[in-house]
Amino acid sequence: MKKLLVVPLLLVLVLGLVGFGACSSNKTSSPALAKGAVGVVIVFALKDEVKASMDEEALKNHLAQLIVEYKKVPGLVEKTFFTNPENLDQGAFLVFKSLEDWEAYLKTDLYKTAVLDICKGEPDIEVYTITASLKDGVIL
Repeated sequence: MKKLLVVPLLLVLVLGLVGFGACSSNKTSSPALAKGAVGVVIVFALKDEVKASMDEEALKNHLAQLIVEYKKVPGLVEKTFFTNPENLDQGAFLVFKSLEDWEAYLKTDLYKTAVLDICKGEPDIEVYTITASLKDGVIL
């Protein structure tokens, strides 16, 4: 499911905090976001066989490998990973410079292996237009 929505200011502030998260491909202090940037929330349940093999050490190793790969994704400004501790469902907040960058990412092998191959069913995906961030200010 894909939706394109204008982000309420509170969600923008939350997404603005992702700069303090697990992975940042922004290597300069100049503004990373401009009009047209999108924030993506993706959530999915792990396949049972993946969940059965997932302990804290396995998760740390998996995430360490993913961070290296996600730093190479064109147009990806930020990705913060999260896990539901009750059921191990996973997801991420992603910030892309443009909708086109997000759509290009969906066609990559990385998306297939990091999401689709371990996901039970289809992931829930919501795409938002970013209007402001703590780091970059108002970008409308």
